[in-house]
Amino acid sequence: MNAFASAAAFAEPQPAPTIGLRVLSLGAGVQSTTLALMAAHGEIEPMPDCGIFADTGWEPQAAQLRLTVTA
Repeated sequence: MNAFASAAAFAEPQPAPTIGLRVLSLGAGVQSTTLALMAAHGEIEPMPDCGIFADTGWEPQAAQLRLTVTA
């Protein structure tokens, strides 16, 4: 056992971090759209604070349309 492993084995337990922001990471597919709509209707617990989507420019036209309708 190395020194790092033995020190970690005896370390004091740390409290769980406080969650400050809940983010829903979205693609543009059916599953992400469903999650976004469920969040908008209060069906997800805990409720996300926000949703993010990174447009790579490779989404099909149907996905782009779904984004404009959902937003």
